[in-house]
Amino acid sequence: MRRLLAVVGTMGMVAAGLLASAPAPATASPVGHQLAESAARGITYKGLHQAGTTGHCANAFELEGTTRCTHGPDPAPPNIDVRYRRGTPVTAAGTSTGPGTAQSSNPNPPCYDDGQSGDRVQAIYAHAADVSDRYGSLVPSIRQWAADADAVFNRSAAETGGVRHVRFVTDSSCQIVVLDVQLSTTGDDNMGNTVQELQAQGYKGSNRKYLVWTDANVYCGIAQVYGDDSAAQTNLSNGASSVAGEVARVDNACWGLDSSNQSIEAHELMHTLGGVQTSAPHATKYSHCWDDSDRMCYDDGSGAAMSQVCPASHENTFDCNHDDYFSTNPPTGSYLATHWNTATSSFLSGLDGSPAPATTTSVPASSRYTAVTPARVLDTRNGTGGRSSQLGPGQTFSVQLAGAGGVPSSGAAAVALNVTVTNPTASSYLTVSPTGSARPTASNLNFVAGETVPNMVVAKLGTGGQVDVYNSAGWTDVIFDVAGWYSDGSTSTGGTYGSLSPSRILDTRNGTGAPAGPLPGGQSLNLRATGVGGVPSSGVGAVVLNVTAVGPTAGSYLTVYPNGSAVPTASNLNFGPGQNVPNLVIAKVGSGGTVDVYNAVGLTDVVVDVAGWYSDGSTSSSATGLYGPVTPARILDTRSGTGGYSHKVGAGQSISVQAAGVGGVPSTGVSAVVLNVTVTNPNDGSYLTAYPNGSSVPTASNLNFGPGQTVPNLVVVRVGSGGMVNIYNAAGSTDVIVDVAGWYST
Repeated sequence: MRRLLAVVGTMGMVAAGLLASAPAPATASPVGHQLAESAARGITYKGLHQAGTTGHCANAFELEGTTRCTHGPDPAPPNIDVRYRRGTPVTAAGTSTGPGTAQSSNPNPPCYDDGQSGDRVQAIYAHAADVSDRYGSLVPSIRQWAADADAVFNRSAAETGGVRHVRFVTDSSCQIVVLDVQLSTTGDDNMGNTVQELQAQGYKGSNRKYLVWTDANVYCGIAQVYGDDSAAQTNLSNGASSVAGEVARVDNACWGLDSSNQSIEAHELMHTLGGVQTSAPHATKYSHCWDDSDRMCYDDGSGAAMSQVCPASHENTFDCNHDDYFSTNPPTGSYLATHWNTATSSFLSGLDGSPAPATTTSVPASSRYTAVTPARVLDTRNGTGGRSSQLGPGQTFSVQLAGAGGVPSSGAAAVALNVTVTNPTASSYLTVSPTGSARPTASNLNFVAGETVPNMVVAKLGTGGQVDVYNSAGWTDVIFDVAGWYSDGSTSTGGTYGSLSPSRILDTRNGTGAPAGPLPGGQSLNLRATGVGGVPSSGVGAVVLNVTAVGPTAGSYLTVYPNGSAVPTASNLNFGPGQNVPNLVIAKVGSGGTVDVYNAVGLTDVVVDVAGWYSDGSTSSSATGLYGPVTPARILDTRSGTGGYSHKVGAGQSISVQAAGVGGVPSTGVSAVVLNVTVTNPNDGSYLTAYPNGSSVPTASNLNFGPGQTVPNLVVVRVGSGGMVNIYNAAGSTDVIVDVAGWYST
């Protein structure tokens, strides 16, 4: 075919995309189209046949000799003649007298995991056998053009408060892998030939999209896209096993036009991800859109009238008003909330931040847990624990825990505490850390002036069996109640841990675990804690519970304690009228395998989810987990990108957080982790649920919060596939912070 060595001029609009399909190839004659054939503009219908009016290729074209479909070729931008071969290397601004285009400065996209596994976009340089191979000189430019395309996706995601990067195939140095593929002398003559030959060479994986820089002069750009607008992750454009890897082809005249405000590579790749579905509000019948300016919108010959809705500066960004094919946070009930949204594609990632701090050394887990009846060991209001005044701004106080509240004077490595702030004068946070160690970048309680906020803390003991409590701002009273202690490995006293997926064992709103109806003030509710939710019926010393007060009528507190014991001078949850407040409770099991829940004042519903249990050490047990305390370390902060996310968690969205191999937790042999999870800046009332990666979202919650609140809670969660845990947000969007405090062995 024709290949002329020449140059190209400056650029204007956009070209693009296609449609892929499952029906058998049609036998109809070549297609008619409103865009006239033009070799100069890359408009040729050679090898295309008209599809029917139904199916995944409805009203589109089929690639001759394949079961795939396309909406047809996209015209080159003004002043681009696709018959002229672009020079190499591409480094200088394109003019009418010199080769190339201006090189952009977009950074390399992030690399993910091993660079190979999962759904990925494979970069390919392809040339026909009778075309000189320019692979060696073009690889740096192709990597830059791939980065330019990635920048379009991420810039578009930022408009709706999110992050999206292309999951390219990368090598061990985090470089995009560009394959050098030779086609036959006719393999570049048309899209059908290219697709068939790539398949024959093995480039057909359903977990791949193939972004192909074809050293040819036939098209500007052309790609495949399935007509499937279903919202589920099983969408045909999302790596469905029945669909061979889709191809996006860009010929050399249209390479690297990002500096001219139009990345053809981004446009064609978007088609393979499923944009734009023809059912979208502003879609054309050829899978583009008419509400300009938009990377996917142009007059594609469909007859749709173009309308200037977004400014021209939006030309190299996806989805004007984010209502047709790409939004990281679509409004409830909107088209993209109920139809295919390419921002949810598994070929894209919402990760873009720095990783959590990797574990360089770890101490083997050796701690066993001994539960105690809750005992107060610090109360700055009355001098319990050695302090009778509030903790001031920037102040640290050391609290003696070894030898207090049932904790032995020696042999203890960590203590389970319920920490409460009350009467604070300003918004602040507390950090509890081992005495003698540097204060970590972590927090245990976050609060505002006037609030009473509790949180469970598993605190590693420091010098002299003490812990330090630090207050950031203002003045506040602090209360410590001990719930149990972890041995230092020098003794076999105590129980081992059995991790569970969260399970609801009490909900007084509907009668789960107890008769329906709120718990009155001054009364205790007896709750079975063994033989339910995965906890064995015997051999249990304590259970790990997430307890939530729901809809209280008055300011009050809840205390969880062993059945058969008197109500202790301690509290687990403190709340005001109307507040929904959760807290983790490690509760010693009493007579009959039950615990009691006491409410001080008013009426409140109570919800309890069980997350794990400790053996009582009396017999052999299926619980084998030993505890490994660590100095608290931050492993996720969506405000800054720590842990890989630099955007809020949206409604109905789960994020996967690496928990093994970071923050002092070893990379293997981990059954569960102890995390302090905090929400901040939520725009709606919602709840978070932490659960093992690879499992479905359970009917359970860990944090409940209202708009604008900052709420912490300790979470003990089983580690799932890949050493990760998932965090699910039910409604609105919120930042999430996670600090790791310890781990349990397998």
